[in-house]
Amino acid sequence: MSEQQQNPTRWWPIIADMLKLIVVMGGLGALCKIAMKPFEAVSPIETLVSLVRNNDAPTFDKSLREGLAADADFINAADKEGRTPLMWTVYAHYNNPELARAKDADRAHFLRKLLAVPGVAVNARDKDGFTALHWAAWSGLPLSATLLVQAGAELNSRENAGYTPLMLAAQRGNDEVVRLLLRLGADTAPQAKGKTAQQLAETAAAAYAKRESRVYTLIFSEERLKAYRNTLALMAEPPARCELSELLSEETAEAQAAKEAAAAPSEEEETPEDAAADTAEKEAALPAGESSEQP
Repeated sequence: MSEQQQNPTRWWPIIADMLKLIVVMGGLGALCKIAMKPFEAVSPIETLVSLVRNNDAPTFDKSLREGLAADADFINAADKEGRTPLMWTVYAHYNNPELARAKDADRAHFLRKLLAVPGVAVNARDKDGFTALHWAAWSGLPLSATLLVQAGAELNSRENAGYTPLMLAAQRGNDEVVRLLLRLGADTAPQAKGKTAQQLAETAAAAYAKRESRVYTLIFSEERLKAYRNTLALMAEPPARCELSELLSEETAEAQAAKEAAAAPSEEEETPEDAAADTAEKEAALPAGESSEQP
């Protein structure tokens, strides 16, 4: 009789041990999943922002109602960067200003709903001192900016580094927002880092123009360069002031026209999960040689 026949393999103990190991591993996996659940949970703010980005009005309305029913101050809840749903609604990050304008009508639809909520903090600030109007100016959303001013947003508010909404719009070359703010009577005298809005626009426009012939060509936009030129012309010769009601009518029509004329934007926008990258993106908008301080 062979040794294998004398000592046959005992399979049942092996199988039993394997089953025990599987049960233990499954239990540990379940415990880990439960332990990680709080970190995986999507906040109500992220839900609202996601619905805004996806232009899902019906679900947005439902989510907003549920949030307010659970917490009356839900509308002013802030994420880790201090940004509220109002701020995220007027955030757009496109290299081509035409794409931002095409989004303005959609964003304004959600913005109106948020502004209609009693107690919404129109002038709340994030950790950088940005208000919703700062973000609308930075993003290039003139209709949204008009709605915010109508709701009581401070036109000449300064963020932590001293920038006003007009300065941010001028520095970014958001000519339509620059025109709007000037027609509303925005102050052109304030300075940040020793420069007025016009000087910031001049420096930024010169720096941006150099991108066309350098390694920045992949993020160069002829539309943006054109917008910078328009911005410089507006700052050199500001338009006449206008009544808010008239501006609101004009911006509503222009935003809708831009939406209808433009193809669906394909560029990626930043998500709330990428909020920490905003600082770097804002710094990237600064002209070469500028300090890396905010914005």
